[in-house]
Parts: sequence; structure tokens; C-alpha cells
Amino acid sequence: MTPGAITFRASRTALAQPTHGFASARLKGMRKKSIVTKGRITVRLQGVDDPELHHAPSPPGRSAGITQAMRAAFHDVNHKYRQNWGQSAAKALHDAVAKAGAGPLDCDFFTYVDAPSDVCDRYGCMVGEVAVRMPGGKTLNTNTWVLTNGWALPSFYDSMSRRRNQRSSITPRTS
Repeated sequence: MTPGAITFRASRTALAQPTHGFASARLKGMRKKSIVTKGRITVRLQGVDDPELHHAPSPPGRSAGITQAMRAAFHDVNHKYRQNWGQSAAKALHDAVAKAGAGPLDCDFFTYVDAPSDVCDRYGCMVGEVAVRMPGGKTLNTNTWVLTNGWALPSFYDSMSRRRNQRSSITPRTS
């Protein structure tokens, strides 16, 4: 990522201006993590509920309705597991963007949020869309690609702008 690579515009009609607000930003909370590390960012695809490669279920809370027997039953089956299609989805997306070439890819990252504080999730990932520049001057929007090709489900949450929520309402292609 080059200096000045992160820009901000207050509206769709405003000119984008470079911002250095994320250059030294750190995640607050349990982890003290830099958002930009060695000129790189980690992203989570906005509006996409990807299958996880590895996922451990959340333990039952301490609510009154949870019995010791229920808790014991949970612990008997609590282990990391692979969700169906997790690895296949990652491989399919890899194959799609590999057509752009090897090594670091020329791409744009953009996000639609209502407040700057919504740009990052609690893990320090910037939440948005990745558009990879492909041969012939075309771009491949990874978010739209995984949704329209059936590798993920749309995900909607409060921090997403109304425009982005509407864009996530994509109908997958059928074979």
C-alpha cells in the first residue's frame, strides 16, 4: 500500500481526499492491534457471510435456562470443524483472481459506511469491498463474485450504509 493510498469522501459526489487517519490507528479493546501493518491491511468482505474454514461454536451463556447436563452435552461436541464449502469457496475465489497474475494484485478496496468508526471490525480488519484489476481493463469485485456464484450468502448489519445493504441483495446465478 502506497502513502496516500487511503482516501475519504463524505458523499458520492464529493472529491476523494487522502487521509492518514488509519496510518497509525490501533484497535481498542482486548487486542492492541495496528490497522495498517507493514503497509498492508487485512480486509473482511462487506455484505458477505462467507463459510468459515475453521469454526468453534460459542459456549452457552450463564443464563438461568442452561443446565449442567446441557453444558456437558455442549462440551462433548465442542470442537473445531470445517463448514461445508469453506475451503472450496476460498479455492474458487483464488482461481478467479489468479487470472489477474501472480504476486501482489493491483486492486482497490472501498467501503460504504455511515461513520468512520464503522470501517474496522473488532479484529482490526477493514470491512469493505475488493475490486481486482483484471486483464483487458476489467475489474472483478470479489464481494459480488462470491455472492453471484453461490459461494457465500449476503450478510446485513447496522454499520453498513443503506446503499451497500441494497447491493448485497444480489440474486445468485442458477445453473
